[in-house]
Amino acid sequence: IITTIPQGILFSNIIQNIYWMMFIVILSIVILVLANQILIKKLLKPVDDLVFVSNQYASGNFSEKVHISGKNEFSKLAYAFNYMAEHIKRNVDTLEKTVQERTEHLKLANETLAESEQRFKILHDASFGGLAIHEQGMILDCNQGLSDISGFTINELIGSNGLELIAPDDRDFVMK
Repeated sequence: IITTIPQGILFSNIIQNIYWMMFIVILSIVILVLANQILIKKLLKPVDDLVFVSNQYASGNFSEKVHISGKNEFSKLAYAFNYMAEHIKRNVDTLEKTVQERTEHLKLANETLAESEQRFKILHDASFGGLAIHEQGMILDCNQGLSDISGFTINELIGSNGLELIAPDDRDFVMK
Protein backbone atom coordinates (compact mmCIF):
# COMPACT_ATOMS: atom_id res chain seq x y z
CA ILE A 1 0.00 0.00 0.00
CA ILE A 2 1.35 3.33 -0.90
CA THR A 3 0.06 6.32 0.87
CA THR A 4 0.68 9.87 0.07
CA ILE A 5 0.53 12.70 2.48
CA PRO A 6 0.24 16.13 1.13
CA GLN A 7 3.40 18.12 1.66
CA GLY A 8 1.63 20.97 3.47
CA ILE A 9 0.23 18.64 6.12
CA LEU A 10 3.54 16.81 6.54
CA PHE A 11 5.66 19.93 6.93
CA SER A 12 3.15 22.00 8.89
CA ASN A 13 3.71 19.94 12.04
CA ILE A 14 7.47 20.00 11.54
CA ILE A 15 7.54 23.78 11.06
CA GLN A 16 5.30 24.25 14.06
CA ASN A 17 7.59 22.01 16.11
CA ILE A 18 10.65 23.99 14.91
CA TYR A 19 9.00 27.24 16.03
CA TRP A 20 8.21 25.73 19.43
CA MET A 21 11.78 24.45 19.76
CA MET A 22 13.19 27.87 18.88
CA PHE A 23 10.88 29.50 21.41
CA ILE A 24 11.93 27.00 24.09
CA VAL A 25 15.64 27.46 23.29
CA ILE A 26 15.39 31.28 23.40
CA LEU A 27 13.34 31.13 26.61
CA SER A 28 15.88 28.75 28.11
CA ILE A 29 18.75 31.08 27.18
CA VAL A 30 16.97 34.06 28.75
CA ILE A 31 16.23 32.06 31.91
CA LEU A 32 19.84 30.84 32.08
CA VAL A 33 21.23 34.39 31.65
CA LEU A 34 18.94 35.71 34.40
CA ALA A 35 19.77 32.79 36.69
CA ASN A 36 23.45 33.31 35.97
CA GLN A 37 23.21 37.02 36.88
CA ILE A 38 21.37 36.24 40.11
CA LEU A 39 23.85 33.52 41.01
CA ILE A 40 26.85 35.74 40.25
CA LYS A 41 25.41 38.55 42.39
CA LYS A 42 24.78 36.12 45.21
CA LEU A 43 28.28 34.64 44.96
CA LEU A 44 30.01 38.02 44.64
CA LYS A 45 28.04 39.82 47.37
CA PRO A 46 30.39 38.58 50.12
CA VAL A 47 33.36 39.80 48.08
CA ASP A 48 31.66 43.16 47.52
CA ASP A 49 30.97 43.38 51.27
CA LEU A 50 34.63 42.65 52.05
CA VAL A 51 35.78 45.30 49.58
CA PHE A 52 33.35 47.87 51.01
CA VAL A 53 34.42 47.22 54.61
CA SER A 54 38.11 47.20 53.71
CA ASN A 55 37.65 50.63 52.09
CA GLN A 56 35.96 51.81 55.28
CA TYR A 57 38.93 50.55 57.31
CA ALA A 58 41.35 52.26 54.95
CA SER A 59 39.56 55.57 55.59
CA GLY A 60 39.83 55.04 59.37
CA ASN A 61 36.27 53.86 60.05
CA PHE A 62 36.78 50.70 62.10
CA SER A 63 33.15 50.54 63.26
CA GLU A 64 32.07 48.65 60.12
CA LYS A 65 31.99 44.86 60.35
CA VAL A 66 31.63 42.20 57.70
CA HIS A 67 28.35 40.29 58.16
CA ILE A 68 28.44 36.98 56.32
CA SER A 69 26.62 34.02 57.78
CA GLY A 70 27.10 30.36 57.11
CA LYS A 71 29.91 27.86 57.32
CA ASN A 72 31.61 28.49 54.00
CA GLU A 73 34.95 30.04 53.11
CA PHE A 74 33.48 33.55 52.95
CA SER A 75 32.17 33.36 56.50
CA LYS A 76 35.58 32.17 57.71
CA LEU A 77 37.22 34.99 55.81
CA ALA A 78 34.72 37.50 57.27
CA TYR A 79 35.44 36.27 60.80
CA ALA A 80 39.21 36.56 60.24
CA PHE A 81 38.74 39.98 58.66
CA ASN A 82 36.69 41.27 61.61
CA TYR A 83 39.22 39.80 64.06
CA MET A 84 42.08 41.52 62.23
CA ALA A 85 40.19 44.82 62.13
CA GLU A 86 39.55 44.68 65.87
CA HIS A 87 43.26 44.19 66.53
CA ILE A 88 44.17 47.03 64.17
CA LYS A 89 41.65 49.30 65.90
CA ARG A 90 43.04 48.37 69.31
CA ASN A 91 46.61 49.07 68.09
CA VAL A 92 45.61 52.39 66.54
CA ASP A 93 43.83 53.42 69.76
CA THR A 94 46.88 52.43 71.82
CA LEU A 95 49.20 54.36 69.51
CA GLU A 96 46.96 57.42 69.59
CA LYS A 97 46.87 57.30 73.39
CA THR A 98 50.66 56.91 73.53
CA VAL A 99 51.15 59.84 71.15
CA GLN A 100 48.80 61.97 73.22
CA GLU A 101 50.62 61.06 76.46
CA ARG A 102 54.03 61.73 74.95
CA THR A 103 52.82 65.01 73.49
CA GLU A 104 51.67 66.06 76.96
CA HIS A 105 55.02 64.99 78.46
CA LEU A 106 56.88 66.88 75.74
CA LYS A 107 54.74 69.96 76.29
CA LEU A 108 55.46 69.88 80.03
CA ALA A 109 59.17 69.28 79.40
CA ASN A 110 59.28 72.23 76.99
CA GLU A 111 57.52 74.45 79.52
CA THR A 112 59.94 73.33 82.24
CA LEU A 113 62.89 73.92 79.92
CA ALA A 114 61.64 77.40 79.00
CA GLU A 115 61.23 78.28 82.69
CA SER A 116 64.69 76.92 83.45
CA GLU A 117 66.22 78.87 80.57
CA GLN A 118 64.47 82.02 81.77
CA ARG A 119 65.77 81.54 85.34
CA PHE A 120 69.27 80.86 84.02
CA LYS A 121 69.17 83.94 81.78
CA ILE A 122 68.09 86.12 84.71
CA LEU A 123 70.86 84.68 86.93
CA HIS A 124 73.33 84.92 84.05
CA ASP A 125 72.56 88.58 83.34
CA ALA A 126 72.33 89.61 87.02
CA SER A 127 75.74 88.23 87.96
CA PHE A 128 78.54 90.76 88.41
CA GLY A 129 81.17 88.07 87.89
CA GLY A 130 82.13 86.74 84.52
CA LEU A 131 80.09 83.71 83.40
CA ALA A 132 80.59 81.73 80.21
CA ILE A 133 79.06 78.61 78.74
CA HIS A 134 81.59 76.71 76.70
CA GLU A 135 82.15 73.46 74.90
CA GLN A 136 85.74 72.22 75.00
CA GLY A 137 86.94 75.77 75.67
CA MET A 138 84.95 77.43 72.85
CA ILE A 139 82.64 80.09 74.35
CA LEU A 140 79.02 79.51 73.34
CA ASP A 141 77.48 82.26 75.50
CA CYS A 142 78.61 84.71 78.14
CA ASN A 143 77.30 87.52 80.30
CA GLN A 144 78.05 91.22 80.43
CA GLY A 145 80.19 90.66 83.52
CA LEU A 146 82.71 88.62 81.50
CA SER A 147 82.68 91.29 78.82
CA ASP A 148 83.39 94.01 81.43
CA ILE A 149 86.19 91.99 83.06
CA SER A 150 87.88 90.93 79.81
CA GLY A 151 87.45 94.14 77.83
CA PHE A 152 85.98 92.25 74.84
CA THR A 153 82.42 92.64 73.63
CA ILE A 154 80.02 89.74 74.07
CA ASN A 155 80.05 89.18 70.28
CA GLU A 156 83.86 89.02 70.31
CA LEU A 157 83.85 86.51 73.16
CA ILE A 158 81.29 84.15 71.61
CA GLY A 159 83.17 81.67 69.44
CA SER A 160 86.56 82.49 70.95
CA ASN A 161 88.78 80.17 72.98
CA GLY A 162 87.91 80.84 76.61
CA LEU A 163 91.25 79.47 77.83
CA GLU A 164 92.98 82.50 76.31
CA LEU A 165 91.23 84.63 78.96
CA ILE A 166 92.98 82.67 81.70
CA ALA A 167 96.52 83.48 82.80
CA PRO A 168 98.95 81.09 81.03
CA ASP A 169 100.29 79.76 84.37
CA ASP A 170 96.74 78.79 85.50
CA ARG A 171 95.51 77.13 82.31
CA ASP A 172 96.67 73.61 83.24
CA PHE A 173 94.88 73.88 86.59
CA VAL A 174 91.65 75.06 84.94
CA MET A 175 91.72 72.27 82.33
CA LYS A 176 91.81 69.63 85.10
